[in-house]
Amino acid sequence: MKKYIIISILSIICKIGYGQEVTILDKIEEITKDKRVEIGVSIHDFSTNTTVTLEGDRRFPMQSILKLPVGIAALNKVDKGEFKLTQYTDITKEKLHLNTWSPIQKEHPGGASLTLLQLLDYTIAKSDNNGCDIIIDMLGGAQCINDYFKDIGIDSINIEVNELELNSQWSNMYRNWITPNGAINLLKQIHKKEILSSAMHHELWQIMTNSKTGSFRKKLPESVLVGNKTGSSGYKDGVSIATNDIGIIILPNGKAIAFAIFLTNSHEVSEVNYDIISDIAEAIFEEYFMNI
Repeated sequence: MKKYIIISILSIICKIGYGQEVTILDKIEEITKDKRVEIGVSIHDFSTNTTVTLEGDRRFPMQSILKLPVGIAALNKVDKGEFKLTQYTDITKEKLHLNTWSPIQKEHPGGASLTLLQLLDYTIAKSDNNGCDIIIDMLGGAQCINDYFKDIGIDSINIEVNELELNSQWSNMYRNWITPNGAINLLKQIHKKEILSSAMHHELWQIMTNSKTGSFRKKLPESVLVGNKTGSSGYKDGVSIATNDIGIIILPNGKAIAFAIFLTNSHEVSEVNYDIISDIAEAIFEEYFMNI
């Protein structure tokens, strides 16, 4: 590992010395050079239709990234006329598990009747685990969602368990996975409105831009619009399985960039993991806006 870090640093120094451009991947290597973490990144520039990637085909645990494809599958049902955004679901107290992240449970401990649109907002924007599992049940289970994405040509994704199952056993956290390139493929279909109707795309984008989770926005100016979904795990024996962030940013010049950042097997504290993501976000902004 030390040899790899030294070679990476020398590579960057040589490029600067010989007047070669330092790429976004060079910057990411510099950001992570002394961090005890494994990383996968893919970045897609819609204006040039080009993608840069680091470990782009590696399978990374999704954690709550799962909630974005779950939401898309539900909105697809709305497009087909099988669901309605205004339909209510009665959520009993028994469905609201206590030992999990759930703003629904905190705000409605005795149960609630929520529309599908409200459930999607809780699930995607607020990353509610109970909301996610309720929608998964509505869709017929995790396997039905997995089959849907295979049917539309997104095969670099695997969905086997819901949030309750995922958090019930440490090894289950590896069963739901996606590659950085697979995440970019998903984001491309979202942005190009190939996966949903214009109306459902609008609803999804509104929810994604209302999300306040994660650290991607931390070092960006307010003029940058970010629509994203995050996913993170706890720690076992000092190791974190996942700190993830995927989404689309709209820069002040109108340029759209899709990003997928996955950190796994991290021996760093969560604050360091989140700093890595915010530093990468800043590097993306500089690369695709400041360097024009």
